[in-house]
Amino acid sequence: MPSYLADAAAVVCALVCIKLLRSWSRNRNKPPLPPGPKGLPLIGNVLDMPEVEEWEAVRKWSETYGPIIHLNIFGTSYIFLNSYEAAVELFEKRGAKYSSRPRMVMMELEGWSSWLPVVMSYGDMVRRSRQLFHRFLSPSAVGDYYELQEQSTQRMLKRLLKNPDKYFEISRYLAGETILMVTYGHKAAEKDDALILLAEKGMDSFAEAEGFFLVNAFPWLQYLPSWLPGTGFKKIASNGYKRSMAMYQEPYQMTKKKIQEGTAMPSMTSKLLEAYQTNDPVIDNESLIPTISATAYAGASDTTVSTMLTFLLAMVLHPDIQRRAQDEVDRVVGRNNLPSFKDRPNLPYVEAVCKECMRWQCVAPMGVAHSPDEDDEYNGYFIPAGATYSTLNPSWSGQNERAITKDPKVYEDPDKFIPERWLPTEGKEAPLDIDKIAFGFGRRQVICSGMHFANNSIFIGIASLLSAFNISKALDEHGQPITPKVEYTSQFIRHCKPFKYSLIPRSEEIVKAVHQAVDAAN
Repeated sequence: MPSYLADAAAVVCALVCIKLLRSWSRNRNKPPLPPGPKGLPLIGNVLDMPEVEEWEAVRKWSETYGPIIHLNIFGTSYIFLNSYEAAVELFEKRGAKYSSRPRMVMMELEGWSSWLPVVMSYGDMVRRSRQLFHRFLSPSAVGDYYELQEQSTQRMLKRLLKNPDKYFEISRYLAGETILMVTYGHKAAEKDDALILLAEKGMDSFAEAEGFFLVNAFPWLQYLPSWLPGTGFKKIASNGYKRSMAMYQEPYQMTKKKIQEGTAMPSMTSKLLEAYQTNDPVIDNESLIPTISATAYAGASDTTVSTMLTFLLAMVLHPDIQRRAQDEVDRVVGRNNLPSFKDRPNLPYVEAVCKECMRWQCVAPMGVAHSPDEDDEYNGYFIPAGATYSTLNPSWSGQNERAITKDPKVYEDPDKFIPERWLPTEGKEAPLDIDKIAFGFGRRQVICSGMHFANNSIFIGIASLLSAFNISKALDEHGQPITPKVEYTSQFIRHCKPFKYSLIPRSEEIVKAVHQAVDAAN
């Protein structure tokens, strides 16, 4: 081994020892840490964590160690909550203690921590962001977007009529063009819109920064020269920074220019700028405006896509459920008609399908990490405070949403796709609200302030697809049906992996109805 690598390894070992010694000294008279798999000296549980689907590993550990699990990775504590009760108790009832985020150096290096409230420490910026989000995305405000969401969905149907094999790409485009109109008043190009591509690249970088990097445990590594082996994270961070800043600034500057030219359409950005110029007390700095718009842009450009892809997979695998949902749409809306939001109260089974898609394959299995501001105790276990850079002992607490949505004590037959579980049944208690789990716990959900907008996008998308298409298994070269596997990516926001399917219009009349709806909106 080269001498400089041996020296670096020795330094890392020394720092891990210091962290462990400080942790032991600080915690020796405290209750025990939560249980978890026994790690190795110095490195702790590093080798126990799988490279993919870590949420499944944590869920399986919960069968042995219980609903709260502790891991030690290079002297740093990671605490995972695998039950709804634990998440509510800590993140809701004790929310004042658990509203911070752990420090993630990669997020800082890529620039996300400078403008994306969801990864910021709790403070004035997060509070102001939530207030402003509420203006545009509260239950009373999202009705303003019904027409836009219906029209965008109808354009999606028209694209699918032309290219039924492009569902993955077209559903992603739908989410992008809808939120771009809301946030920036930008009408997306029919194909390869620059801002939609910008969002996709930005969210890819965000997902990459969420991964495991040694620099998060040892922040001093960021100051090493880039030519040293093991500093490949610096190139990743450099590319991520460019994409993060582009996502943050480019759409905003474009919209601001249109406003100055008098060509801008009404949008979240234009209204925020108007409020700022009239001395709105919440907007004390113009930089808050691109923060709000870009956060909405980031949150909606990827999350609803995941659920729409899960819907396609579920319908391919469960034709009986599809038929029942289509029968309801036909009865309420009328065969060969397209649904609208006014039909929603009369489509409970379609609503149940939407909820089950979010439960069956949750979008973000690990949720967003919380970090306690002070030491705490839960069920006789010690929860160490998440510390700052100077203490070298951060504690990361994350709710394992995958474990909660797959808990058989909460959801009977959790691995099965059963929309009926969401329908009211006399004498049977309603299941836990999936919105509460899917959109996060605690007082600082910022992106998930868009829960109502996201749910509306999912509902109108699923109802419209059910009215217009029959979804089934594709056939192989021998004419035999191909049953897709339930396989998902392992990113922070997960998507099902591509699979073959068949998408066929239900009638010539519905094809005409789609074209007429799109033409009428233009």
